[in-house]
Amino acid sequence: MTSNPASGAPDLCTSTAVDLTALLARGEVSAVEILDVHLDWIGQRNPALNAICTLDRDRARADAQAADDLRRRNPEAAAAKPLLGLPTAVKDLVPTKGIRTTFGSPIFADNVRRPDRRADPPCRRDRHRQDEHA
Repeated sequence: MTSNPASGAPDLCTSTAVDLTALLARGEVSAVEILDVHLDWIGQRNPALNAICTLDRDRARADAQAADDLRRRNPEAAAAKPLLGLPTAVKDLVPTKGIRTTFGSPIFADNVRRPDRRADPPCRRDRHRQDEHA
């Protein structure tokens, strides 16, 4: 695991998914904390990179909070979801309900999948069902 040379704390942006899930399982960090570090990183670097064309901070924060709540309420259910609490980026080619999907083209600059259509990628569908066995 990589760490911050100044503090010795884990570097949450460069740590692997395996390391992050271990930190979450041990309660050393929360999903919200991981998200905040990643959002800061995106905020600093994305203007130059333009890698994230649509960033839904509110949905990401709600997902992270829900993951933390499930981990506190039902650790066994949380343990059955190995990626629970990790930030996820969805390629701009995958239509996702309520999120702008441009397919990398200015023609689709305002394309938002209607909420009544099932279009979420599997990683989003799993997050919405994270409480069904809790």
